[in-house]
Amino acid sequence: MKNILLKIIPIFAVVLFACGCATSHELSSIDGINYVTKCCYEVVLLKCDEENSNVEYEKELPMDLLDINYRNDDYISIGTAFAISKDKLLTASHVLNLYSDSKIYKKRFIREKRIDKNGKKTENIYEIDKIYSTNNSKDYVLFSVKDKVFDKWLDINTNYEFNSKIYTAGNALGEGIVIRDGILLDKKAESENGEWDYLKSSIMTNPGNSGGPLLNEKGEALGIVISKKDDFCYSLPISEVKDSEALFHVNLNFGFSTFSDFLRKDFNYDLKEEGIELPIKYSEYAKLHKEKSDKYYKKGMDELFEKYNDETFPNGESSIYALNGSYGKSFPTILLKDNDVGLWYFSKRKPSSESMENNGRIRYSQLYKNSSIWL
Repeated sequence: MKNILLKIIPIFAVVLFACGCATSHELSSIDGINYVTKCCYEVVLLKCDEENSNVEYEKELPMDLLDINYRNDDYISIGTAFAISKDKLLTASHVLNLYSDSKIYKKRFIREKRIDKNGKKTENIYEIDKIYSTNNSKDYVLFSVKDKVFDKWLDINTNYEFNSKIYTAGNALGEGIVIRDGILLDKKAESENGEWDYLKSSIMTNPGNSGGPLLNEKGEALGIVISKKDDFCYSLPISEVKDSEALFHVNLNFGFSTFSDFLRKDFNYDLKEEGIELPIKYSEYAKLHKEKSDKYYKKGMDELFEKYNDETFPNGESSIYALNGSYGKSFPTILLKDNDVGLWYFSKRKPSSESMENNGRIRYSQLYKNSSIWL
């Protein structure tokens, strides 16, 4: 599959030849910093509209305990995105959370914040529109927004050198785009099958940096910031971004509390192989994923119970002890399985009792010690 980013590079080469000047933006200069900053955007959620929600509160919430900046903001900042052409942006897949068909946060946006030399602030919001390519394993999304054509975007460079100075531009802690520097240290293979390498650097990152660009000294994008671990920053090389793919993969363990074993399965799909064309609307992708995951979950659990049918109450010899026993207490009980001896039994609990208002009383008991399951 051809790389959409590699298609862009020859265009910049033509511009260089025609005008005879560099298109790079050195991050050692103020102009370079300003240019890169203008190519990067916050990714935000619109806060829950309480008037149109089904949530009701007994009393007014103590909003004064929250930071005043958070209280006065209509949006929740969740990450960073950056423009790579006049109508496309990149971010990390986990920032957009394509796989959540939320009933509250139905839309995602990018936010453009600008401040002029006199300190005047402006803000523009653009709703995320279509998904052009995504891969949750590699953790990237190529997307567009409504009603916005970019006049500035980052150049792409698929080449990099270790022990060289690099930068990130990101919405650190949700407080605006910040540029930081560090050293490109090494590569690290992805953890499941080692199918690709992440770029490891010494740059400090914070929540909100995810989805921002990893940059060289010329301000060219080398990768996408994905995660932080042990004070190291890990980024996906820009060469791993492909044109028109919509792949989902996760390794799931299907289990049940009474089974000593579980069923491990891979959940995968490729939208193009299933005849669904890209680009696809953001909201449509989320609904499509929920439909697929719900069916897959049911299938996985059905297969799990079929595998352990003889161990499921009231089947098999493991149920004989409980079936031949008796239980005479009025407080509700529950059947548990002792995996050490392989038998089902009635749980033995000592319920507690508390008085309530208006001559009421409540009886309660934990399923077993430290279970966090109460009756």
